[in-house]
Amino acid sequence: MGERLAVVSGGETGIGAAVARALVRDGCDVLIVGRRADVLLATAERVNAECGRPGAAQAVSADLTDPEQLGGVVEAVAGRPVDVVVNNAGGYLGGDVSTLAGTAAHWRTNLDANVLTAVLLTEALRPALRRPGGRVILVSSIAAQRGGGGAYSAAKAALHGWAYDLAGQLGPEQITVNVVSPGYVTGQVLGVNGGSVLGR
Repeated sequence: MGERLAVVSGGETGIGAAVARALVRDGCDVLIVGRRADVLLATAERVNAECGRPGAAQAVSADLTDPEQLGGVVEAVAGRPVDVVVNNAGGYLGGDVSTLAGTAAHWRTNLDANVLTAVLLTEALRPALRRPGGRVILVSSIAAQRGGGGAYSAAKAALHGWAYDLAGQLGPEQITVNVVSPGYVTGQVLGVNGGSVLGR
């Protein structure tokens, strides 16, 4: 068991899986959180094998848009201080915007996936964040600054405003809050199978 614990949402594939792998290699235990239990388990097993640290990465299945499911994540923490929370869950979610009802559903879906997941996970783990020294990372997108993604761009931009608020609240407890805004990243850069382009 490592001395530090990290929680990574959306860690099944792409950027999240690469972050989980880097944290395990750096000596952290990592809880990889996402909705797809089978993919999560496969990722955790692969990360453990690649890093030579059996059991360091654990899969935790939860829909982070559902407040009722956050209890499972807190339970998996098992009372340990949480050193790092990486809010990576989300992505561009398409939808039918040919009607007002469709537009409303499309916007709500993107806001839930990209903003609400980060808010609920961070708030659920807030009491467990290590003091001093905890780290909260929000994964945004270059689309937050440049546009081009409609509801997705707006949702990612919302993370930046919230980060200022959260940093003001957690800073006095010596917990940092940062936002990273990747552009397009290839699978080869991430060290995952295939060379498909993975956007945030």
